[in-house]
Amino acid sequence: MSDPRSKEEVLSSLKIGIEEVHAALQELSVEECFQKDGERWSAAENLQHLILSVVPLAKGLEMPKLTLRMMFGKSSSDSRSFSDIIVVYKELLGKGAVATNRYVPDEIPQTEEAKADLLQNWQRAGNRLLTAVEGWSEQDMDVYQLPHPLIGKMTVREMLFFTIYHNAFHGKRISEAAG
Repeated sequence: MSDPRSKEEVLSSLKIGIEEVHAALQELSVEECFQKDGERWSAAENLQHLILSVVPLAKGLEMPKLTLRMMFGKSSSDSRSFSDIIVVYKELLGKGAVATNRYVPDEIPQTEEAKADLLQNWQRAGNRLLTAVEGWSEQDMDVYQLPHPLIGKMTVREMLFFTIYHNAFHGKRISEAAG
């Protein structure tokens, strides 16, 4: 995985990740899509988790910047690198951090319709995120903050770095469902 920095690199990485996750789930049979491996989430649950993660981020990025500043303040330091964000996230996972209730998938009917709905919702969420990111300047991505449920306040750029990695992490789990 590359080390994106600029807004265009972030957008490109997000777009590629969204497409790869979509393609990985689309290739699965209904049985593979919903099959669990012990306690690990099924491919469908991984995708639902990504949707539950991306939609609030897109909503946050669509908010007026004044509202974000009032709610979460401005960053007093430079954005960390993509690699630094991955290190922080992996350390938290290593200490046992898991998704909080809001981001835990619900029961999903094991049908072709449910699979199609997930794919459609993922495409919609991904497009919404990409459109929202388009509205941000390079400078503002390093000034405004959003809250991450495990990491805490992060600049918009850092949150997008996390999202690129998070999508790839769960996309790999979706791909592994094919065996």
